[in-house]
Amino acid sequence: MAITITNTIIMTDKELTVEVIRSARRKKTIQARQEGNKLKIYLPAGLSKQEEAQWIEKIKAKVEKKRLGKELNDDQYLQKRFNDFNNKYFGGQLSVNSIRYVTN
Repeated sequence: MAITITNTIIMTDKELTVEVIRSARRKKTIQARQEGNKLKIYLPAGLSKQEEAQWIEKIKAKVEKKRLGKELNDDQYLQKRFNDFNNKYFGGQLSVNSIRYVTN
């Protein structure tokens, strides 16, 4: 039997609904899945409220970091930044074939 708890949180530019699903069958693993603007977090039923809050914060931070990485990897943003630096420091003399953001 699964117990579902739904909370709404605000993340930077959009509203993200967090749905916590506790399961008696789940013993150790914690899983998160994002579906549109809903973040489903699957937790063991025996987890304390304090541990639950810690895991929710940890997962929200991961989701935000992933969203930020995608935002930074936007080609238009990178091209604009390149053009700004090129014009400021090199008088527009440089050119590039491609530019991309890499997270290592």
